[in-house]
Parts: sequence; structure tokens; C-alpha cells
Amino acid sequence: MKAKAFVLLLAFLFLIPVAFSQQIEFATVRLSISENGNSAVQMLLLFDSTEVESLQLKALEEMQNISAYDSEGSLEVAQSGDALEIVPRARTKIYSLTVEFETPALTERKSSGDWQFYLEFVPLHTYSELSVELYLPENAMLQETQPLGIMYAADNRAVVEWRKQGIAPGSIALFEANYVFGGGIEDEDAADEFPLMFALAIMIVLAGAIVLIFLQATKEPKGRRDSGESREKVMQLLSDNERRIVEKLLQKDGISQRSLQVEIAMPKATLSRTLKALQQKDIVESKPVGNTNKIFLSESFKEQLH
Repeated sequence: MKAKAFVLLLAFLFLIPVAFSQQIEFATVRLSISENGNSAVQMLLLFDSTEVESLQLKALEEMQNISAYDSEGSLEVAQSGDALEIVPRARTKIYSLTVEFETPALTERKSSGDWQFYLEFVPLHTYSELSVELYLPENAMLQETQPLGIMYAADNRAVVEWRKQGIAPGSIALFEANYVFGGGIEDEDAADEFPLMFALAIMIVLAGAIVLIFLQATKEPKGRRDSGESREKVMQLLSDNERRIVEKLLQKDGISQRSLQVEIAMPKATLSRTLKALQQKDIVESKPVGNTNKIFLSESFKEQLH
């Protein structure tokens, strides 16, 4: 166990500035793990390049495809022994730099088949703020993390995020996550099957309900259909002015002659003449209501409509 811890300690000291006086204001480490345990690492650093004239980074065992760049383009990465050296392109109070590489040294497959991610971060200078984002392989299921991080899903992958502040030289920041594959894909398919079947059932029920509502709306009772036909025949026998008055009384039966005149916009003389004609046909009748007379459809005419 001690031998393993010693090996891990040597293997996971990476991307650490050597100069004690230099301070990194902000650093984000994004690690994307593939199914075979290989990690694609991207580290973004923000610092004062007027103070950090040459960024010295601790090399990690089995680092591959190392590259560095800033907003202007690629930067040269020089390696001497177990250290990497990157010279900032410009001298400015706020300078950002990105380093990328790949390594299999951050994961280990246990005899049980489970996988372990382990990062031991030992700073050689002060980090004002450090963020570590771990993206597990697709279909991997997270079991536990140390310390407890922020867990969420992104692009069908489980993600764990840790944040540390004020990491000083001599301190150690540990980040650990255990995950498994075993049956993850089949379990997810089985879990998705029920919601899919449920959604299909709901759609079938809704479609059936819509059809029934449509049939009910288009299939009127015989008596109701006959009533509509009868009303249409009666209305065809009326003049245009008579039809306007009857249609208004069908909407608002028992209305004063003055209100009727205003609502159908008919001249007073024309309205009086047309009402007399309708009264003679026994279609409308005038009844006193209070101090005024109201116009109503006659009971005999209403019966013709039903």
C-alpha cells in the first residue's frame, strides 16, 4: 500500500509551477476519461505574466501529445528532465495559457473490475483558485467521490467538479472517484423502455379521444338537425330587413324598439314598417314591460323553429 501511494505521488505531480514566488490566480483542469482509462487533460491557467517570466511545469509520467497555446496561437514547450518550460508570449497583468496532453496514469482498473481515478495535487506555489472537472466515460456509473464534489450530467456523461481555494505550497489536494461500467448500457435501455411505452399509450388514448370528440361534434341528433333545417327554411322566406330583426331577437329576445334600432342600425321608419309586417305574419309580438314595450318572438314562431 505504501509502495502504491509512493508511485501515485510521483505519477500525479503534474503541471505545477516550480517557482515558489509565482502565483497562479486561477486554474481549471478538465479531464475526459475514455473507456480504456486514458485521460485527455486540458489545463487553463490565468496569471500575471509580468511576474511569471517562465512557467515551469512538473512533467507527468507517460504524458503524450503535449501542446500549449494562448489567444495568439501555439507556444513552444521545452522539456528538460521531469520539467516543462513555457515562456508567455506577452507581458501583461492578465495572461491566459492553455496546456493539453494525454496520459493513462490517472486511472487504474481494480481486480473487481471497478475503475478508480486518483489525482494528488501538491502545489509548489499558491493557487488562488483551482477547479477540477472530471468527465467519466460514456455509460460509466459513478459510485463515490472523495471529497464530495458537484455532480451533474453533460453530453450523456457523468461529470464531477471539485473546487479549491487558497492552495499553498506544502499542502496536498486529493481528488478521487470510483466508477463502473458493468451492465450500464443494458440497464439504461431497460429504464428507457417503460417511459417510451407509457408515452405511446398516452398518445393512443389522446388520439382516440380526439376522434370521439370529432364524431360527437359532427353527428348531431336527428331532432337537432331537423330544427336547423326548419329554421333555415323559415329564414329564407323572410326579407333582408325581416331576417335582420329575427336574427337579433334570436340572440336577444325581449328588447326595446329603440335598442333594436341601434343594434341593427336600421332607420326608425323602416324598423316600424318591418315590425308591423312581422306582427302580421305572427313572427314577433310587442309586450309591455314596465314603462316600455319590448319586442319578442312569438311562441308560434318559436315552435316552427323546433
